[in-house]
Amino acid sequence: MLDNLIEYTLTIKIEGEGKVSPKSGSKYKKDTVVELTVTPEEGSEFKGWSGSHGAEVTDNKIKMNGDKSIKAIFAKKEDKPGNGDQPDDPGNDDQPDEPGNTPLSDDYYGFTDNARRLYKAVVEGEEEGEQFTFHGNVDIRYEVIIDDPNGISVIKETIIETINIDGEERTTEYLHYIGKKKVNNEYRYYYLNTEDEETGEKSYDLNQADHDGNIMFVAPLTVEEENPMGKVEAYEDVRVDAGSFKAYRVIIQDDGRARSTIWVVPDYGIIKNLQEYKDIGITYTLNLVSCS
Repeated sequence: MLDNLIEYTLTIKIEGEGKVSPKSGSKYKKDTVVELTVTPEEGSEFKGWSGSHGAEVTDNKIKMNGDKSIKAIFAKKEDKPGNGDQPDDPGNDDQPDEPGNTPLSDDYYGFTDNARRLYKAVVEGEEEGEQFTFHGNVDIRYEVIIDDPNGISVIKETIIETINIDGEERTTEYLHYIGKKKVNNEYRYYYLNTEDEETGEKSYDLNQADHDGNIMFVAPLTVEEENPMGKVEAYEDVRVDAGSFKAYRVIIQDDGRARSTIWVVPDYGIIKNLQEYKDIGITYTLNLVSCS
């Protein structure tokens, strides 16, 4: 009976040029499913949903089982994923049917200047015998600091992670510096971060690209190949919110404590990231929503 009296507020923010209905601040009865309509302005296109509860939007609908805050992302139409070679309908015949025949590219992981990736984040686990699931989103942006084809290029990676835990929005920002270096017939990507002990200010050290222990990624990828990054297990069809792809499944870590897996589409980047923490029974999944 009292449930009929409960109302929740839907807050809608907009990034870019476009409109969304219903209007922000509208109130709804508990468990109402609200249909969202997006209308891009001329020259723009709708890229996806972010915000504290953006991961809960499915087919442009959201269930009001609490106060919700979402953000509609619009971008100019010329902002294409990756380097523009990826088809608008990912997973079609324009992608290679067999692994290993993708040419080497210096943009293999999509770390191009001003590139952006939006992911849905889901944290699942068990605490005191009860299952829990937390939703959120991760916004990753890239900026090329040094572009040196004959030496070490430096890419600045800014990650903003927002997770809603029991109605409380928690936002964390991470800053990484990635070095890209051509070694023989492959590209290697290194973790270059340094931090000032007194101020905590982060920067980068090019000398870290001299140590294979700092390798984050390797390109190109080949199935069943062991490389400094990990083991490439398969080349398979993968479905994420951004579309259907053929992707390399790569095991970064697999021991008694944790298993880390990523799915990589050449010249597009990482479309899915699965972290399984076996010792504490928690999984963390990133699922690509859009990129530009």
